[in-house]
Amino acid sequence: MCRNLPGGATKNGDRDALVAEARQRLADKPDQYYQKIYGLSEVGGTSVLFLSAVPFEKIGLRTGVPQEPLPETTWRVLELVPDIVSTGTVLLGGIYWITNRRAEVAKKEGKRR
Repeated sequence: MCRNLPGGATKNGDRDALVAEARQRLADKPDQYYQKIYGLSEVGGTSVLFLSAVPFEKIGLRTGVPQEPLPETTWRVLELVPDIVSTGTVLLGGIYWITNRRAEVAKKEGKRR
């Protein structure tokens, strides 16, 4: 079943202009809208903004998302990669050396007998 959207329900354009219009709609008709703009600050601000007559979780949007931009979260994880690779390389190199050293010692002890 497809319902017709009210005029102006879907808009595109400059984000600042859209935020200003969304705020104006909330101020002009507070009884028609849930008083929040979804996407304004979620994950640092999205390129898609929502207004709704009901809380956003009722229309299937996740409301427990962080306010911090996702690239910052990703960077915090990615900046650990060089340390992990370096540590892993040293650790595996040490294991390789110990294993080969044991084999060399066992070989030399076998020749002595």
